[in-house]
Parts: sequence; C-alpha cells; structure tokens
Amino acid sequence: MTEKLDFIGIPSTDAGRSRKFYVETLGLKPDPKADNEFWVGETCFAIWEPGNMGFEFQPQKLAHIALHVDDVAARLGNRGQERHQPARSVGNAGEQPDPATGEGLV
Repeated sequence: MTEKLDFIGIPSTDAGRSRKFYVETLGLKPDPKADNEFWVGETCFAIWEPGNMGFEFQPQKLAHIALHVDDVAARLGNRGQERHQPARSVGNAGEQPDPATGEGLV
C-alpha cells in the first residue's frame, strides 16, 4: 500500500534561479542539507538540472503541480506588473515562472 508521496523532481535549466523563485516568491521551506530541495508539507520538492546529468532539458508540457497558498496576491507581492490577462500555464507553455514578475504562474 502506498502511504505518501516522498518527492517530486522538477527539471530546470537554472537551478539557482529556480531556487530563488521557489523560496523567495512562493515561500517554500528550503532543506538545510540540500541546496535544491524544498518542503511542501511532508513532500520534498527537488529541482534538478538534466544537463548536469547528461540529459537534454525538456520542459514538462503536460505535467503540473498545484501549490495551495492562502493569498496568492500577498505571496507574489508587488512585482511591478498588473494582471489584465490570465497567466500562462507553466506546463502548457513549457516555461519556468519568471522569479522577478511571477509571469508563468497559473
């Protein structure tokens, strides 16, 4: 019987940029023992760079992760951008969210 989800691996072309976004913008709790691992409840959220392991980076076009936050506007803060259109889906657009603006968040 499966009891829980241990981790999710998210491919990135720039783990440092991704780390900054997930920690500073979304407020994920960094793992004190691993630079590119974070915690969402009891699940480890891990950023990895396929290029560093001999694989070609390929955006996740169909997979997606939904993180719940109480107040999205408060979490994103003032990013210097008003939203007049729906945000693009990270999964469908095959892009990483921009850490400065939050562009690409669903």
